[in-house]
Order: sequence, then C-alpha cells, then structure tokens
Amino acid sequence: MKSILVQFGLTSDDFGTHSARKGAATYVSSCSTSGPSAAAICLRAGWTLPGVQNKYVRFEAAGDMIVGRYVAGLPFDSPKFATLPPFFAPLTNQTDERCELEQRLRITMDVVFPGVPPSLRMICQFGLASLLYHSSYLRAELPPNHLLFMTPLFSTSAQNQLGWLRQRVFCRNYQENDPITQSGIPPHVGIMVTLAQYKAEVDKMHQSMAETIERILQRHIHGSIMTLEALESAFEAVLARSALSVMNEVAPATAVAQVPATGTSLVTPQCELYMWAGSFHRVPRDFTLPSGTLRIAWQHWCAGQPPLRVLLKHDMSSRTMKVRLAELQRLMKHVESLLSNDEIHRAYSSLDSAGILFTQVVNRLPFSSSSSKGRGRRLDQLSWKTLARELKSQNTR
Repeated sequence: MKSILVQFGLTSDDFGTHSARKGAATYVSSCSTSGPSAAAICLRAGWTLPGVQNKYVRFEAAGDMIVGRYVAGLPFDSPKFATLPPFFAPLTNQTDERCELEQRLRITMDVVFPGVPPSLRMICQFGLASLLYHSSYLRAELPPNHLLFMTPLFSTSAQNQLGWLRQRVFCRNYQENDPITQSGIPPHVGIMVTLAQYKAEVDKMHQSMAETIERILQRHIHGSIMTLEALESAFEAVLARSALSVMNEVAPATAVAQVPATGTSLVTPQCELYMWAGSFHRVPRDFTLPSGTLRIAWQHWCAGQPPLRVLLKHDMSSRTMKVRLAELQRLMKHVESLLSNDEIHRAYSSLDSAGILFTQVVNRLPFSSSSSKGRGRRLDQLSWKTLARELKSQNTR
C-alpha cells in the first residue's frame, strides 16, 4: 500500500479517519451513470438528511445492497458485479456430504468464534468463509507476527480441518442449488449474467462440435485420405441411395436398350433437382400434373421431363397434388401390367415408343366403351383422371 501511495505522491498522513468513508461515497456517486441513488449513499455512509430522513427518505435493503456492491469494488459493467460473497457449499448434492459439512462447520465455529450468540452465528460463518477464501492473500500481505495468525483459524493443529472446509468455499455467480442468491443487482446486470450463461453454453457447444468433427476427420472417408474427390464420391453415394442424383438428361435410348429384360428392375432416369421447403425435389414448387387423355399421361409417365414415374409424394407441394399423383401411379401401373419387361423398357426410351406401345394395349384396358347411361365413348379421348377414378371404384368393389 505504501508503494502505491508513493506513486500518487501521497503519504499515510494525508488520510484521516473519515477518508475511507468519504472516498467510498465519492467513488460510488460518480463511478457509473446507473449507480445507486444519492439517498442510499448518504444512508450507507451514515450521513443525515435533515427534514426528510425517516419521513420521505427511508432505509431500504435493495438500495443499501447495491451501494455495498459498488463499495466492494465489483466491476459494475460486468456479470461479475453479481458475484456472491465467499460461502460454504457441498461439492455434491449427496446427503452424506451435506451432513458432514454442517457438522464440521459447527465444530469449527465453536473453536474460532466461541461464545458467539445464535443471532450472529450466520454472520460469523460468512466471515469464516471469507478468511478461508483469502487465506493465501492474507499470509502474503500481512506480517508474520500479525495478531490474526495467532487465532485458532491459523493454528497448525487445525489445518487439516480448515483445509477440508477451504475446498468447499466458493465465490462465484449464483448456480442452481447454491444456499444463497445474489441481491442488490440492477436489471442490466441480470441480463448480462444471462447472456454470459448463454455464451458459456455456446462455447461448450462449439468445443463439442469441433471434437466430433475431428473424430470424423480422423476416420477419413472409406478408410482413405480425405480429398476433394473422396468427398464428391461420398456425396454422390448418398444422393444415389436417396434416388436424388443430379443430372439434366434422361438416359439415352441406346443405353436403355442394352438393359436385359430378365427382371423388373429398370433404369431410373436422373433429373435436375429443385430446392424448396428446405429440401430437394424433382420438380419445382409450382409443378402440376399434366391433364389430357390417358395416352398423353402415359407418354409423360414413360419419357417426360422428368418422367412422371420417378416422382414421389415428397415432390408434390400440396395434399391435392399428392392424391392426384397416387391416382396416376395406380393407373399407370395397371397399364404396365399389360406389357412385358422388354416392352416397358422400349416405352421408357422415348415419347414415340411409349405412344406406339399404348395403342397395342388400349383395347385391353378394363374400361367399358360405353358410359353408365349407355352412350358410346372412345377410351383414347377420355381424361386420365376419369379413368383413374373408374379404376379406383373397380378395385373397391
């Protein structure tokens, strides 16, 4: 302290008995634009307010508490302004730990503060916590022959007991299950404390994400060194598994013709993707199924852009469109059932091939050539939606 006073050109003779109180009042009244009221400062300093004190201006705990925090030198522009005083708390929430802490505190209080009245016992307990928390500082700053070191608190025989208690002294912002809470906190400090907690959670999240990504990188991809080509291959594999690989053309007819007709598995055409509603789709959001005859629907089903046979409910933007797609799929699957695998492959190759093959099966479709009123009708002139409804009604009979 003496060296600090010398830096400012002062000596101990420059200070009087009231200097600490007056200096503290000056600091608290001018250190912040959001500091405590002048009345709270005067009442804390013990200065009277003639004519208004105890009549219009009264002591209130909240004002006195915030003055105490400013006088303690806590940083008023930081969440640390809400720091709790040193206090005892168990290391765990186990009942045995709490009981042992209470028992050791009771024994230590009887030794360090013998004869203290019950009304002051809690105050002395906070004093004991502060002395234990600052014990290293006190040993470093006070002379060895100081009277404090002659008390039972610093006796050699009690160091084991006090060391156990020192591990359970905390000085921090409030946490859940702490025995005390902060008081005298301005609203803006409470907001800063909450923001600091959010920041700590985000920092932990970043650390966890970094560790997870690092573990993934260490495993590489397919056991090989991670390169741009490896990443592209991995993404292509994922897209292929979800039938969402990206290309702009349907496979050419020559490629389709080379596929053997020994099974029902057909080449899935690759099409452009569109992003809407937060995911990829094979058609734009405003896409609508084509209207017209069954022949037109069949041609779009086989070789449209994109072929309607590759669409899923996920690609439709409304519930009505999903229902229409289901009706079309049911109708087209029935048409396909009338063709061989080789014929289906050829139908998928081009619009013309699809049209030619349709003329071969149109007369085999399970639809009547006359209406319910006995009037004649041509199937190739009916809307596919009409035939889809008729097919559905036939299946439900």
